[in-house]
Amino acid sequence: MKPKLSKDRGIMSAVQISAMISAYARLSINPYKNIPDNLAIASNTDSLILRKPLDDNLIGKGLGQWKLEHKFKDGIFIKPKLYCYRDYESNELIRKASGINACKLSYNDYIELAKGNTISTEKTVFNVNWKNLILEVINMKTKVTGIKIEEKTLKN
Repeated sequence: MKPKLSKDRGIMSAVQISAMISAYARLSINPYKNIPDNLAIASNTDSLILRKPLDDNLIGKGLGQWKLEHKFKDGIFIKPKLYCYRDYESNELIRKASGINACKLSYNDYIELAKGNTISTEKTVFNVNWKNLILEVINMKTKVTGIKIEEKTLKN
């Protein structure tokens, strides 16, 4: 029996399908995170930063191949989803910071976080105003505390 769609339910969805897809993504990235003598510096379900490049046959534009998005010359990796690095060719600073606006952080902010210090920044939150039935976008000040890490040189 097919489930009936209704306007108050919207499209059919199943959380177990999205959980399975995420689990499969994590499972499929693990062999690359565990390549001997090639330290995995950071990863997500769809991305990976390694100390050394992958074999050329693994990189390309085909389905199932890795896309080489950046070569980097330096970086600060504090914890998962809190890091920055400088692109080798463009010198662009690529910043990642879960829960806050990474564009508000400078390279020096990441250095301070890597020393275990606390920095002040802003984040954007959404608030439902039930009285007026509107969604408000609020920029609020927040503090982020880093984790003291030992300085490591990443060489090929």
